[in-house]
Amino acid sequence: MVGWQGGSVVVRRKFGPLLIFLGLSLFMTWPLARYAGHGLTDGGDALLQAWIFAWNSHALATQPTAVWDAPIFYPYPDGLAFTDNHLLLAALTAPLTWYSSEPLLAYNLLLLASFALSGWAVFLLARATLHDQGVAPASAQWAALVAGAAFAFCAYRFAHITHFQLLQTYWMLFALFYLRRLLRPPDAGGGRWVDALLCGLFAAAQVVTALYYAWFTALLLGGYAGLWVLAMLWLRLRTNQALPWRQLGLGALAATLAGLLAWPVLQPYMRVYGSLGIVRSLRELDGWSAPLRAYLTVPQEHVLFGWLAPTLRGTGEMVLFPGGMVTLLALGSVATLLWAGGRKLVGREFMPALRSPAPSASILPSIDRLFWPLIALIAFILSLGTGVHLERFDEPLPIPLPYLLLYNYLPGFGALRVPARWGILVTLACALLAALALAKLLAQRHARTRTILGSLALIIVLSEQAAPPGAWRIGAELTDVPPVYVWLAQPAQDDIQAILELPVAAVPRGAELEQVTWRQWYGRQHWRPLVASYSGLMPFGSSDLLRRAQHLPAPAVVSFLQLSGVDTLIIHREAYGPGEADALLEGLLANPEVSQRAEVGTAIVLSLRPDPRIVAIMAAAGPGGSIYLSADERIPGVLPLALSHTLRAAGYPLYGPGRTRFYEPLHTPQLGQSFAAGLLAADEDPRAYGFRPEDVVWQAHSLALYRGDPRLLAHLRLAQQVPGWFHPHFPTSLELQRTAAGLLVGEQLLALEEAGALQIELDSASLYPQSLLIDGVELTLPPGLSTIRVPLAAEARMKVQAASDDLALLRLRVLHATDEPMSIRTDAGFIAAAEVNFKDATLQVSARAAGIEALRLDIRGAAAYDDRPIRLLAGSQPVSADGKPIAFAVDLLQPEAVWLESQEPGVDGRYIAYLKDAAQPESPGVPIAKFNLVAGQVVAAEPVPLPLSLVP
Repeated sequence: MVGWQGGSVVVRRKFGPLLIFLGLSLFMTWPLARYAGHGLTDGGDALLQAWIFAWNSHALATQPTAVWDAPIFYPYPDGLAFTDNHLLLAALTAPLTWYSSEPLLAYNLLLLASFALSGWAVFLLARATLHDQGVAPASAQWAALVAGAAFAFCAYRFAHITHFQLLQTYWMLFALFYLRRLLRPPDAGGGRWVDALLCGLFAAAQVVTALYYAWFTALLLGGYAGLWVLAMLWLRLRTNQALPWRQLGLGALAATLAGLLAWPVLQPYMRVYGSLGIVRSLRELDGWSAPLRAYLTVPQEHVLFGWLAPTLRGTGEMVLFPGGMVTLLALGSVATLLWAGGRKLVGREFMPALRSPAPSASILPSIDRLFWPLIALIAFILSLGTGVHLERFDEPLPIPLPYLLLYNYLPGFGALRVPARWGILVTLACALLAALALAKLLAQRHARTRTILGSLALIIVLSEQAAPPGAWRIGAELTDVPPVYVWLAQPAQDDIQAILELPVAAVPRGAELEQVTWRQWYGRQHWRPLVASYSGLMPFGSSDLLRRAQHLPAPAVVSFLQLSGVDTLIIHREAYGPGEADALLEGLLANPEVSQRAEVGTAIVLSLRPDPRIVAIMAAAGPGGSIYLSADERIPGVLPLALSHTLRAAGYPLYGPGRTRFYEPLHTPQLGQSFAAGLLAADEDPRAYGFRPEDVVWQAHSLALYRGDPRLLAHLRLAQQVPGWFHPHFPTSLELQRTAAGLLVGEQLLALEEAGALQIELDSASLYPQSLLIDGVELTLPPGLSTIRVPLAAEARMKVQAASDDLALLRLRVLHATDEPMSIRTDAGFIAAAEVNFKDATLQVSARAAGIEALRLDIRGAAAYDDRPIRLLAGSQPVSADGKPIAFAVDLLQPEAVWLESQEPGVDGRYIAYLKDAAQPESPGVPIAKFNLVAGQVVAAEPVPLPLSLVP
């Protein structure tokens, strides 16, 4: 009986506070519990989070290996990784979702639990901290309870009530709790395997639950462990005490475990961020940086300030008020620390620790007192983001901040869009510091007074932060589904590949975005891929497709949708103005590529016929033939992505430069490999990839299909990358030798099955008429691009030598032998070379060109503040027929020159100078210099000299 009673006391002591926080959560978030099974807080983000739960439970039950490929933003893969995935929590509650067939109950119960668990986690952490400070249990209990409530029900959390993932703050707190236990010496109850395992497990859970909080977890755990390591090293130097290798080893184990568990979940995010090239712009960071006012701002639904101080109410990310009483207590703790000073801290606290039997245990209280003020300061500075603003969008004060350094140099940090979210750690630190101050005050009071003061402090904290969600979506509004979505779920519609619902805005915002979100929510009925979708990210290809959709029923847009793989349009009549839907429908049905499939309720379902150009790709490649995919930026991004899916599914091997926008890596071309077909940008020179211009099959939407030359055996680009040089160099001489193994080109061996005679084609570039020797035979080449055809017999050798360095050998093709003798063909091509240097703010370019009439210098960049594109200056000069240099010299700060055609005022930002064909000013050109403008000065100027090259 005594043992049972003792166990009961332990259970009450450990889990009693959890029940208290659960009760407080029910009260503070009411009517969340009332609507748990059939309601959602109002807002598109809540609908998105619930949709993620629905998708996870569906995928885990039907196709767990495809859970990351959520059916949004067709044709992009890894759609679940476009925001936080909720996989861990969805898996834990999947049986509940399967049972109820709706995600609402599981979602809302976890939402409610996030408040209770966060408060409980802070309570445990604060109580352990206060215990190490020598505070009596009764005082520690009340102070920890107040700290837990201050954090669990803070303004930040209520402001993010629709951001489910941002409420899951308890994992990192449990991880820190077990880290503190781990760092004790074994004879003080620390250094246990279980603490290391739990620390690593909870840290991993936080990382996979919310990516933002991965950084916060790293700061908390890394910061605490770092201070502890410094203290241990200091003790080692002062007392020669052995380092606590057990704790160090177990700490490394915890970090390793966290990394191993989080790594599989991080992989899809790394693919998405790498593939989309996601780095948040400075404009975004500046817009989402916290102004100082944010730390006085409460949610709109705040009960007390709703009538007391309505001007302090705000929404979303700019709500960071930690609480008045908590802030005052935290400042009192910091003031006490500063008053004590470093001398007292070391002399009266660390020195006794050196004489104690377990000195590292005695150091933890001092670490705690340093750690939480440091966390508050660091998190506060990071939350201010790019500058110190009094109000959002105000001009920043002239106070330097470190955020941009981290943005520029810390890998992955640039993906964080909202610096203001660091403010949650400010609230956390204030809650722990307030607990230290409150515990001291309560320790000086009698039990009854302590209870009264502790209760009063708890009531003040709850009153200061009470902001229960006021707007709800309830019942039929969430569960009733328009009939077209039920129709889409029928097996008869299983042939549908991708759906575009109309109307849709080019860039959905406000009510238009809510419309997209509701359609996505209804899509849980059928789970078919959607083009217009909502998540934390929106790929550029999807944005491009939606912009084009604004021009429907234009045949060119229908053609683009077909080539992208979109086969179904749904027109929602009720969302159009009078006559608009009928006009759109009439225009679409006038196109023979469009037919009406069904009319369901107020929705018209249209089908797009399969695109014959996709069939043409397969016909050009032949059965299982290799296909080359270009990475040229002029190709709309969604096209190669959609086509690569289709072609892979049909069994065609795809090759390319490995550019990540194709997601699944393309096969790396082998040396000299030729291809059965090629998908290139329409403006690209197909000869660069071994295709002939006359072998084009079709061109559409900046994309072109080429059929491979059946005579071609091998194709080799002769570029030589020189260390330290930006542009590759091309040789002026070349030796070829036939061997039993193939063709030796310099030191590179092309494996060829052809044993007889061959024909060699060499592409060369020259700035003026000059000679080329081939086995002693002199050929005169005109300026520009030339192709030399030379037969090569079996077991033969060939030596090619240019007369000067102003001729470059660009490419080599090996073909089946023909009866053609040696010949020269002149081809169109832009040839250029340039020497570049900077003299102060003046850019000096000496360029030579051939194959064009005029050469253009074009300097473009992006503003540092908002990434606004800027064309700093542009101008052209005629090209001489004899290859004489063209001089471009311009002061970048005060540009004046007779050749200038356009210019804009220079602003701080980054810039690149290009050489282009003046007849094609929007062509990509070739970079020859880069520099930054900072505070009206040219800095980081770097010439990029251009050797003789073929310019795109």
